[in-house]
Amino acid sequence: MQMIQERIKIHDRHQFEIKHVYPITPGNGGPLRYTVEMFLFIPQSLDINTETCRREDFYRDLQARIRWQSPAQLLDTLLRDEDSILKQLEDAMNALACTPDAPERQRKFVRTLKLCCSVIKSTLRDEIEFVRNSCLTADRIDRLESGTQRLLARFRALRPLLLVPHLDPRYPEIYDFGDEYISLVAEYYFAALAESLSDATEISRKLRKAVLQLAIAEEHYRRKRKFDSTIAEGASNETAIYRMRVLKKIMSSVLYLRTSRAADGRVAEEILTSAAAGLAMFLALMLAMLGQKVFANATAWVVLMAVLCYIVRDRIKDSCRCRFVGWARRFFFDYRTRISDDEGTPVGTSRELFSFIRETSVPAEIAKLRAKSLVVDFANAPGENVIYYKKEIALTPPPVGAHSTYSGVVDIIRLNIRRLLGRMDDPIRTLLLPASGGVRRVDGHSVYHVNLVFRYAAEESSEEYGKFRLILDQNGIVRIE
Repeated sequence: MQMIQERIKIHDRHQFEIKHVYPITPGNGGPLRYTVEMFLFIPQSLDINTETCRREDFYRDLQARIRWQSPAQLLDTLLRDEDSILKQLEDAMNALACTPDAPERQRKFVRTLKLCCSVIKSTLRDEIEFVRNSCLTADRIDRLESGTQRLLARFRALRPLLLVPHLDPRYPEIYDFGDEYISLVAEYYFAALAESLSDATEISRKLRKAVLQLAIAEEHYRRKRKFDSTIAEGASNETAIYRMRVLKKIMSSVLYLRTSRAADGRVAEEILTSAAAGLAMFLALMLAMLGQKVFANATAWVVLMAVLCYIVRDRIKDSCRCRFVGWARRFFFDYRTRISDDEGTPVGTSRELFSFIRETSVPAEIAKLRAKSLVVDFANAPGENVIYYKKEIALTPPPVGAHSTYSGVVDIIRLNIRRLLGRMDDPIRTLLLPASGGVRRVDGHSVYHVNLVFRYAAEESSEEYGKFRLILDQNGIVRIE
């Protein structure tokens, strides 16, 4: 079984995003099982512990989304394959034009358009990353440029298929949403590539100019089509940013899976709570019967005994409930999530668990990766607070030989770190620098380090690990190392 792929990045000043990809390989056996464990080492000076960060607080700061992995295709394959997503989109548009009132064909057109835009985005991203990291040559840039122009031209040549009588005019408009979206995607990736190219050599300058022309051409195209996502220097670009966000949400919605989350072990908790109530009532009745025998003829003592029995029952009930439920939670997770596709077909399940653990309880492999230096060890004495988060996911694979559009499931987790900032010092501190001419005041940046260690496990595969460090100041995330 393939191992979990990971990617971590800064989402905004107060959130970082962890993306895990769980491969789905066809099989006739049981579900594919993956486990992700996160150990978050937090300095004690930030005052994050069981009293200041409860389970509900952690899950409130955690935002999770799960979706299919975008189907990846090479640019040449996308243009030449007779069964590519572009051909599927053309077939869906022809079918819609023939029977404009068929709901099934309307839904298929919208779904295929969204999927096509997602595939084009993934293809351009992967091609440009490959060029930037491995194959930055004039020939490769020319192939990327010509291939992208052919891809966009072929996509845009399909629009007249929707210009037929009796077809609802909103469908050409929906198609334009996709056209605008891939134009934005192409402009962004080519502008980012151009920005990464230096002007150090003549070849670099020529490559940069060629790539930049592609990005500029897409910006001009959107202006010509009068799309709302054009960007202007010196303006707020409020409409453009809103438009980009909405279009991304529309086109990527085809990939997102449905989730239904509930507390794990709820039935067991209800049974144990009922057992605690029954035990408390039994003991209270035994005490009442004993009191009735001892104080049979004393009315005041009977009343007092009844009140005492009520108090004892109530305390026993709460105490037993807390102990029983606490014991049971060692065998259950916090939440259980059912995962299904947009048609309601089950895809799998996931379970989540959060807790604080002692440093002495951290597994040896994790502690070795944490590997604190002597100065950190003394600075964090008597130790760091360790948050432990675990997720187990079980996915249903397609049968052997069955065609599957998707090759994996992507689990995206965003964690908000605002709770960590409350006890931090001001980010800018004044330092005294002695020099021959006197003492000068200089500014220094006050930061804090929060370490993350991940452990990944998959059936029939050895465990793998990942380590990251969050560099924070009072304003939020500075960088990730």
